[in-house]
Amino acid sequence: MFKTKIFRILGAAVTLAMLASFLVAAAPASAATQAWGTFSTPSGGASGKWVLADTTTVTVGGTGLGFQGVGKMKYNSDKSIIYANAMFDRPDQTTATTLSPDTSNTIVPGVSGGNFQGLFKSTDGGRTWSKLTIPALDYTVGGKDFIFAIVPSSQFANVVYFTDGKDIYKSSDAGATWIVISNAFTTLGYSAGLGSRGLIDCMDVGYIGTNPYIFIGTSTWESSENCFAAVCQEAVYGSPWNDLNLLSNRTMVYGGGSDVWAIKVDPTGFATSQMVSALFTNYGSGPTGFADTTIFSSKYGGAQWGSNVMDTAMPAGTRNLFRGELWYPSNFSSTVSTGNFQLFAGTAADLTHNIQGGVFLLVGGAANAIDLSPEGVTGDFNATSIDGAGPVGAAKLIVGGYDGDVSGGAVPVVYTSQNNALTWSVSGKEPTGGIMPYEPGANIASATVLALDFTTSGTALVGTFGTDSGVSRTADWGATFNTISLINGKISAINDLATTINGSTVFMAVNGTTVSTAPSTTSPVYSIWRNDGNWERVLDSLQIVNGVPVAENLNALSITPAGDAVFATVTGPSAGVFMWRSLSTPGSLGQVWAQMATAEPAGLTLTQYDWMAATVNRVILGGLNGTSNNIYITDSNGVIWTAYTCPVGLVTSIASLTSDTSGNTLVAGGVGGGTSATSGMSPRPLMAARPGRPSLRRCPALGELGQT
Repeated sequence: MFKTKIFRILGAAVTLAMLASFLVAAAPASAATQAWGTFSTPSGGASGKWVLADTTTVTVGGTGLGFQGVGKMKYNSDKSIIYANAMFDRPDQTTATTLSPDTSNTIVPGVSGGNFQGLFKSTDGGRTWSKLTIPALDYTVGGKDFIFAIVPSSQFANVVYFTDGKDIYKSSDAGATWIVISNAFTTLGYSAGLGSRGLIDCMDVGYIGTNPYIFIGTSTWESSENCFAAVCQEAVYGSPWNDLNLLSNRTMVYGGGSDVWAIKVDPTGFATSQMVSALFTNYGSGPTGFADTTIFSSKYGGAQWGSNVMDTAMPAGTRNLFRGELWYPSNFSSTVSTGNFQLFAGTAADLTHNIQGGVFLLVGGAANAIDLSPEGVTGDFNATSIDGAGPVGAAKLIVGGYDGDVSGGAVPVVYTSQNNALTWSVSGKEPTGGIMPYEPGANIASATVLALDFTTSGTALVGTFGTDSGVSRTADWGATFNTISLINGKISAINDLATTINGSTVFMAVNGTTVSTAPSTTSPVYSIWRNDGNWERVLDSLQIVNGVPVAENLNALSITPAGDAVFATVTGPSAGVFMWRSLSTPGSLGQVWAQMATAEPAGLTLTQYDWMAATVNRVILGGLNGTSNNIYITDSNGVIWTAYTCPVGLVTSIASLTSDTSGNTLVAGGVGGGTSATSGMSPRPLMAARPGRPSLRRCPALGELGQT
């Protein structure tokens, strides 16, 4: 049993400072007129600022959302807005008419619950989100609605496009209102769908002057159909579409079907070069090295594909992909002779064919892509998303995806490189999340990445799917991630609070639940949140830290008097009590965590106790083990524990004096003690001992603990 306390240091001055930090106004002089103010905790979305799921109002006519994952995240042109599509749950209903649930935040009767998608907008770097009102989406895959691509304009900050696979929608007022662009399938006379000419899976927009040109690529996620790439001159009357004849309009003609995974315009000079590039799989014949594999190809204006710059092939047999993305350095040039025709590709295959995915360097004019293998030569990392910052030769990259050798591909994995992919680092504290429930072609983990400031501060976001998913943030080049928003779960109770001595940082231990694909089904999750200006979830019972699953119930906190370490107890189904520790360096307090060797003396099972962190290595426990009441101290991060008898009966509380930052002078309180404590500082009991009544003892030196 745990006793929860906001702080564990005695002293009136500290108490007042801590109290004042929770008040809206300064604390008045008179205690009789003191009042508590509001200290906001993470929001369930009642205000439209989505951080956590809100399942309390997931009812007909309610506005609750049970988040299931984040698909895409894209910046607008001036980086003031981030757009994301998120999958969420609705309740099962069997009456009334069936309507799309995506047009507003209101649940509609007759709509079967689970896995709908909506478009969200953040104006604070991804910390909170508003759900946009969008047109009703087409049910395109397995009776589910999807948002396959989001493209903010590269010229106009309030213009954004998205597609549900069949139609393309455009907003010119940052998502407040929408129009539909002419339908490519109808214009070209093609049938849309998985058994026809595919669905729009990728999209980009280039400008010549102020006139937008919309490029699309379609996919069926299989080899039997002939998908296509097309362009729309939006400014021309009727917004006509033209098939770009990806397989046939070339000197090297490819036969068979195709899937287009990525289509991108020249990011630095489209108005001049009119270059568009596609990453696609050719499921048929072609020249040696280009048959039945995935290919990168470019087209300049009216020229044929591959005529200005020859095609580049992925490794032979790369044909079972479900995702592909391209990222271009800041000084990319469509002119090969400059040496700056270089870009990076991230690809992902299904778990059965996971050796086909990866991260690649594409160099203009080279016949073959260079496999960069972030995971090393023996891994099976597949990149579901790629982003970065910087120029050719000095790019800083972040890629997210899954590794078939890590938890069977069921957990998201993030790699980063700060030296143009020469070396890679894997995150020590990965984003939380699990498998994608309905993404076409996959039932594995996904991670979508967005580099916020990956040039100087190493700040980026990662969105994940599945249990415990959400938007996670790194500010240390991907070394650690904290979950900040669109979280697959809610907070049910606050178990403990702890603050630094100056009140600048608050830690909160909570228990809650995740939200499964059926809103009525939940799983427990325990986590630690930190507020040093913003709330971030810094440790989670479903998280993996340096390869070690936390896997326990985080429910009590203690910060050292010096403020240089925070400890979290972890209790759960396994024997004993475990503890995690975070030091103030590197990074801020609570950012990097490591498990102690043990957080309980060997062979003991303390059925009732209190504890405190005295220094970065010293933890003090006081409590009942069978019939023995002792105080236990470790100065070795839990490797060695020493027991001291404390004459207060059942030890129920321990604390340190304000002036002592090393834990050498303790106060212990308990029930049932009847022996006076004697020492140089206190020759008499601090509280009279009565049988069965509380007693308090002051122990001025560890060497005197137990002396009477």
